Amino acid sequence: MNATAFSPTRSATNIIAANNDNSYRQKWLKGVGARPDATMRLFVFPFAGGDASAFYRWPQWLPDGCELVSVQLPGRGNRRDEPMPATMGEMVRALIHAFSSVLDKPFVFFGYSMGALIAYELLQQCKRLGLAKPALFCAAACSPPHLHHHQWSAMSDREILQVLTDSDSWLQDIPLVQLQENLPLIKKDLLFCQAYTHSVRPLSEPLDCPLVTIAGAQDSIAPASRVLEWWQYTAASCISRCVVGGHFFLFDSVQLPKIMLRELQPLLSLRACA
Repeated sequence: MNATAFSPTRSATNIIAANNDNSYRQKWLKGVGARPDATMRLFVFPFAGGDASAFYRWPQWLPDGCELVSVQLPGRGNRRDEPMPATMGEMVRALIHAFSSVLDKPFVFFGYSMGALIAYELLQQCKRLGLAKPALFCAAACSPPHLHHHQWSAMSDREILQVLTDSDSWLQDIPLVQLQENLPLIKKDLLFCQAYTHSVRPLSEPLDCPLVTIAGAQDSIAPASRVLEWWQYTAASCISRCVVGGHFFLFDSVQLPKIMLRELQPLLSLRACA
């Protein structure tokens, strides 16, 4: 692995200096500096209706040399009173300010469902600005942009809940009242995804980093046959994995940590030898 891949280009230097605002960054990114001796950062992007807390168990199994940084989007958690960006373009412009000063170590992007779409567009913007590129991009439980076919705007609240609960038996154990309380945020996020995928430009510039896709074998929202089509979005290698579970295998899959460790460990070793 070429260590220069993790160094910003000269044209990006001013961007990094201008955006070195700790208070702003801390709103968006949880965990920066938690492992100061880490040689790599793993940035995780949550699913529709989710927040940074979805990944709270991950530090328990991550290697010591990997620092987990969770993206906290507006409209949820400790940012519940802040409006969610209306478009993907607004989202990426906000995120780039938070990210540009923390790409000083080798890093991996892991996006789950909606999070994979946001992570992909953020990586495209990093590429356009000449910022550092990731060692790896992982897209989990998410079809690529051109294969998102759900018309959430045409569904009633009851129909949306039905699609969600049908996608994973894990959700069926959650009280209906709790799902209904969270539905306004979930619906906003789903409509955000729909607006993005309906306006996405034809793919002209693929990413230049390795890509790993992870799908749930029983996922009806992002079927494995669609998830593997992410290979079209990178000029580098693409590996597809499939685990037992539905759309929310993030919470009950024993295979997911094993897959992530398998992918991360060589990257830590390569960095140590660089």
